[in-house]
Amino acid sequence: MIEKWKLETLIDMEMSCLELCEEEWVILLLAVDGFSPIIGEEVFHTCFFLYPYVSFNFKPLLLSVYAQEISEALDRLREKG
Repeated sequence: MIEKWKLETLIDMEMSCLELCEEEWVILLLAVDGFSPIIGEEVFHTCFFLYPYVSFNFKPLLLSVYAQEISEALDRLREKG
């Protein structure tokens, strides 16, 4: 969910709001570094946890964090090929 002040700013600037789905966030993360491979699913979870503009529901693990939405998005992308 986008914050109210951000929507108001977009309207004032005559811009539309774009909300990305989980799969699009994953693809964007891959594209940031020229589509270089990301080794291990935990890297996705950690990167998105540190990024303030995503709204995944993270839960703490012993040494990291985990979001079910990220795992499901990765599974859907794998199925699509």
